[in-house]
Amino acid sequence: MRAVKWRRALIGDMTKLSQLRDTHEHIFVPDRIADETDLNNDLERTFPGLSYSSEQLEPIKNILKVYANVNREIGYMQGMCFIAFVLYHTYSKDDLDHVVVDTYYSLTRLVGFIRPIYPIHDRDPKPTQFLDNMSKLIRLKILYKHPMLAGKLNNLDYIRTLIIRTAPALFANYFTMEDTKILWDYIIDGDIFENILSCYCAILVCNKEIYLHMNDEKIYTFILTPCFYRVASIVSAAYAFRS
Repeated sequence: MRAVKWRRALIGDMTKLSQLRDTHEHIFVPDRIADETDLNNDLERTFPGLSYSSEQLEPIKNILKVYANVNREIGYMQGMCFIAFVLYHTYSKDDLDHVVVDTYYSLTRLVGFIRPIYPIHDRDPKPTQFLDNMSKLIRLKILYKHPMLAGKLNNLDYIRTLIIRTAPALFANYFTMEDTKILWDYIIDGDIFENILSCYCAILVCNKEIYLHMNDEKIYTFILTPCFYRVASIVSAAYAFRS
């Protein structure tokens, strides 16, 4: 059921899905990409608690190589491995015959929501602008419900740091595979970008006592420590921020 809902939300109805599946043979897997060394390193350390053989990793690697080849202006970026892993793991349990093409198109859709965070070149101003605008939106959403917390978050660096750490992997680097799926069930259901914003609001609100009462050093340590985050509480709180 989860895989069916995700495909419908990320790819489209059965007509669209069938069309993409029928034409996927035209997708070319390059022999090598510019960022292949980074990709290989990331494959080995994505969800370290799970065990994958080289044969199991190969299709995920090929999906990411295709994405990097099609989107050469950004290529492969750290975090994409986590997104591909979660999608592949979910779809493989439902339809192994089409898992590669379904994962590729779903990856493309999800990365589209966070793509502005990836710099195209060293002086690209868009990632900074994206971070600033996203941080302001998150703080504004919090302001109406938690004005004291929003006051503390006037220092947007807290929010920026949280986004930089989690957005490239769409939170998957901060949770287990199964917890990530639970969080994505919420994110994928409806307006995906708005739901991502709501998740950030929920993460901040669920831990508001830390932001309100601790000093900068402890706050940044907390932001950088994944084990403090509890997915059930975050999803519950996120629903309060839905528009």
